[in-house]
Amino acid sequence: GQLQHSYSPGEKLRFTYGYDALLTRPNTGGTINGRNEFVDDINEHGVYALAEYTFSSRWKLLAAGRADDHNLLESPVFSPRAAIIFHPRKKHTLRATFNQAYGAPSTAHFFLDVLAGSFATEDANPALIPVLGSTIFDARALGARDGFTFNYGPDGLPQMVSLYGPSIGVGNSYLPADVNSVWPALRNLAISGDTSLAPILPATLSAPVPGQFMTLNTVTFGFDPFDPGALSDIKPVEQTRTQTFELGYKGVPFDRLALSVNAYYSEIKDFIGPLNVESPHVFIDSSVFVRQLTGDIYANTGGTVDSSTAEDIATGIFNDLGGLPIGLVSPTEIQNPTDVVITFRNFGDIDLFGADIALNYHISVNWEVGGTYSYLAKNLFHNVDGVADIPVNAPKHKFSLVASYSNPAKGIYAKAKYRFVDQFPARTGVFSGNVSRYGLLDLNIERRKTKFGTIALTIQNATNNKHSEFIGAPELGRMTIVRISRQIF
Repeated sequence: GQLQHSYSPGEKLRFTYGYDALLTRPNTGGTINGRNEFVDDINEHGVYALAEYTFSSRWKLLAAGRADDHNLLESPVFSPRAAIIFHPRKKHTLRATFNQAYGAPSTAHFFLDVLAGSFATEDANPALIPVLGSTIFDARALGARDGFTFNYGPDGLPQMVSLYGPSIGVGNSYLPADVNSVWPALRNLAISGDTSLAPILPATLSAPVPGQFMTLNTVTFGFDPFDPGALSDIKPVEQTRTQTFELGYKGVPFDRLALSVNAYYSEIKDFIGPLNVESPHVFIDSSVFVRQLTGDIYANTGGTVDSSTAEDIATGIFNDLGGLPIGLVSPTEIQNPTDVVITFRNFGDIDLFGADIALNYHISVNWEVGGTYSYLAKNLFHNVDGVADIPVNAPKHKFSLVASYSNPAKGIYAKAKYRFVDQFPARTGVFSGNVSRYGLLDLNIERRKTKFGTIALTIQNATNNKHSEFIGAPELGRMTIVRISRQIF
């Protein structure tokens, strides 16, 4: 809802003020907000005021402020705005603006709860179901309303929760991220497959065998190396703040030519990044494990099992069990060995500079031509704060050219428009990649004052250039629309 009122105490001064309320009540049927379906209400309230003061026919000043309160954010946010407008002469306007704004996290940023994919134990090795359960891991996309906190050991390294926990009597308790913690379970599995190993395998490993941290790649569904030192807690998701300075001109510099030019500089703080895997898995490091177990088998048997045979046994155990994770770095808010947390994180301060130009030229009473061009200095920021890349999801260059004909006396109107969008990197949710450049020709012709009313033909992408306009979006081709309309009253 919105309430607004204006008041002018004099000819030169005008006040506009009001109140906004936005009450969001999602109803996803559990498909998007999952377990948060009944606790996902969002209440936003805002008040604002705008003052416009006209100094003269040439100068005008605008000053505004807005305060917003959000029930899921810690404190209210104040957003100021100011602009000065100058008319050097008739049909020419210059302006300079300053604006601070905040972007509230979306419903998904707070409450998302979607199972994005699973890896069943049956698909890996059905014989392991009695020990590991039915699921190796579930990739779960989650909102970050309350954030996530990881558990760290005395050595400062993150600790894991293991699928082997129940079989060694610790359940979902945190364990050091090493093979030693779960070796009793691995040993029992090896012996269950070959009882002759019982007197050969040591009860414990004589030296630490650190785990290997790997993170799920949501594109390949494989695993990539992960530096445990890069792990950090995730704060509750917050608003993004944007501060923009803009200079602009709009006018008619020459007879029959209309021109608009804008340049802007924006600072964006606390950018809300795309969904990112935040829970790394812990795997067995093959070289360290095989080397250590080989030595321990040799020592445990007093040399009756030679080093070559011991190495073959150690390698066989790794080949049977090493392809599966021994644990998951699970946050304390979840603390289970299966739910891989894919969530959002505030990070990074980025600066944007861009410019827009638009012009229109009246060739004659019936004919017009025009065009637009937009420039963005940078559209991809690499490894911001060591967390992730930030794509702006927009091209550095895009332009359009248009020619139009209008003849009101005969009721004929026509337009041809060419649009070009350069390639750009994009990321949204689990979709990431490059959008290929494309150019499209759109045609429109309209005939009014016929006995049927108005008949219009629109052909979008007339050359049938097959293209996709965003990552994850379907491929588009030609679309033809015929519209007949008639005014009755």
